[in-house]
Amino acid sequence: MPDNEKEKFGIRIGWSNTYSGLHALQLGKKANSFIFYCNNKMYSGEFNDSFAYTNTGKKMSKFNNELSEDTYGESFDLSDIIGCYIDFNDENIIQISFTKNGQDYGQAFEIIKTNINDENRLIFYPHILVKNIKFQCHFGHLVSKFIDFTK
Repeated sequence: MPDNEKEKFGIRIGWSNTYSGLHALQLGKKANSFIFYCNNKMYSGEFNDSFAYTNTGKKMSKFNNELSEDTYGESFDLSDIIGCYIDFNDENIIQISFTKNGQDYGQAFEIIKTNINDENRLIFYPHILVKNIKFQCHFGHLVSKFIDFTK
């Protein structure tokens, strides 16, 4: 990595749909195993229909071609555990929120369903963008909801 590189590591966690510029490749023969990639130099939260929480303590999104970046929660580093949630329970609103080490930061994003003109834009996929770090994911399959993976 060049010495002039501003950030030595980084992570963005969030949700995107297929209109975001992400492309899905099916992995093997498993029906629900995909890898997502993006062909351009934009990052999660910078391309349309993507919503992200960054390690610098910001929430970023681009929706209907409007880019938004605001302070949210706190910054996090390699030893923190981040929760990423999307709630479809309300018939009119989709809510996205995050936690850090079990502390709930509340709603980060609210998407009003009636503002979406295509039902396919209501299908979201989790995304994680990383730079120079190793991480583990917990999709509810482990015994405990909050596990310290750093040990």
